Amino acid sequence: MIKLDVQRMCGKNTKVLCFPKDMVNNLKERILQIADEYPTVTNIVLHTGSNDVSKQQSEVLKRDFTGLLNTVNSLNAAVFISGPVPPVRGGDERFSRLFALNKWLISACTDHSLHFINNFNIFWEHRHLFKIYPPAQSLFVPH
Repeated sequence: MIKLDVQRMCGKNTKVLCFPKDMVNNLKERILQIADEYPTVTNIVLHTGSNDVSKQQSEVLKRDFTGLLNTVNSLNAAVFISGPVPPVRGGDERFSRLFALNKWLISACTDHSLHFINNFNIFWEHRHLFKIYPPAQSLFVPH
């Protein structure tokens, strides 16, 4: 499980929902219901896609993301797509697929007038931002 220390970054009016095993298509099916449950939300940050990369079906993943982006365009909130985080380890193929997804998402978010958080630029070659705590892996992001 990956944990993000959001307590220190978010105020008390923030609701964090985590679905660590979800794929992009799962989130597409879930997002409208979530938006209905929280009608006063003004900002939504979606971080998904890393689980899909392991299936090694880039065109299917792009199609699923396009469906998600089309769906969130109908929401009455500012939507931010949080791009993939570069792997600390995991091999060249995983890195290559995540990097390609990141590049594609930059373009797709622009085409859909959505905000994009470029985690690759933030985290790439900044290992000091990652601290791994065994046995569960945790991601800690300092202020």
